Amino acid sequence: MLPEILTTLNLPDDFWADLIPCSVSQLQEWRTGQRTVPYSVAERISKAIGIPASSVLATDAVTPVAIPAVWLKARDYELTVDVHRAIALTRLIASGYDELGTLLARQTNEYSQLFYEIRKSVSPSDPPARQGERAAAAFLSFTGLSHGATGIGEALRPRLRSAGVLLLETPIDLRPLEGFCFSVAPGSRPCLIVNSYRSTWFRRNAVLLHELCHAIFDLDSAGAIFEVGPSEDVTSESEDSRQSSEKRAEAFAMHALIPIRLLVAFENRGLKLQGLSADDMARLMSETHAERSLIAKAAEHHGFVDSSERHRLERLEVAEPLKHYSTHARNLYELSANQVYRLDILETSKRKTTFPIRGHRLPVQFVELVLEALQQGKISLGKAAELLMMRKQDLEKRFGLAPQYESVSVA
Repeated sequence: MLPEILTTLNLPDDFWADLIPCSVSQLQEWRTGQRTVPYSVAERISKAIGIPASSVLATDAVTPVAIPAVWLKARDYELTVDVHRAIALTRLIASGYDELGTLLARQTNEYSQLFYEIRKSVSPSDPPARQGERAAAAFLSFTGLSHGATGIGEALRPRLRSAGVLLLETPIDLRPLEGFCFSVAPGSRPCLIVNSYRSTWFRRNAVLLHELCHAIFDLDSAGAIFEVGPSEDVTSESEDSRQSSEKRAEAFAMHALIPIRLLVAFENRGLKLQGLSADDMARLMSETHAERSLIAKAAEHHGFVDSSERHRLERLEVAEPLKHYSTHARNLYELSANQVYRLDILETSKRKTTFPIRGHRLPVQFVELVLEALQQGKISLGKAAELLMMRKQDLEKRFGLAPQYESVSVA
């Protein structure tokens, strides 16, 4: 069924040649049936696309191929080859996460009950914004993130991962694409993708929560959702449905990051939102873990400021003072060693893929899991290199691995 798959997705031959990897002439021979598709090729295509390897190898043209919605929507909305490449990469990483979770006995489906409880707390008859607000309150309560007068950005990611949600923050060189979400398989584990390309940590917190809301309420029916630019959701749903899901997701992100109790707590400490200075806005960002514009929006929503003051708050210059209050506003070279988590693998050059997809920066947590599985003897050096999409010699050199890993057997 490889010819049918290639025709359906309608991507350039060099896209597949890079992904598999193979030569364009080899791909043409497999497409035309002149040569049999090797199982290793079918397996890689399977992991990247999300269809069984047996479907790639099948020769029965009558059997339909179930292409996952994330690919079909990217095709239907004519998203760029770079987006398709990002989808393939994230699917490969997602399948790696699943495999490592099983090997390290860390697989959990807690997210399923969490999502169910959040949905149950929301009345479908409420306006979308109200649904988002109630869902955010339920999310904070059920995850234990509703305590304390500080932001949730630091705890958000580990809490979602502990619930079994796949989360990838990775650079995609397509500025308008802020994120997307899809199911690893129909009706299965959600995967949230946040584009870190020229994006701040504070902005990504909101995008992550936005995608989480879509995963809770919309993913089962939509199959995949893309965010291209602020609130420009690309789906095949009706316009009314799309707008409703977007309003709900926007409200969810704002109320989860900046519940009214946070703003009240800051006001009680003398940090008045009306007339806020740039320095105090930077301080507020560092404590709420939210971007300047979302704080201004929440302040107006809860009645602390009017619309003209909101616009003034949105224009405050906070870049320099923010570095004083938050390490998340600084680059790697502005941090001391004790302020950096896993400095040994945080360096960008160590996490760059080299084969078959070249030049993509892998998430720190994924690299950490691969190295842990390798050190525990769960995977071989060759398997670790495959998961990290780099050559074995690159893996050895970058992480100073001893030769004994060559003899580790795959569990």
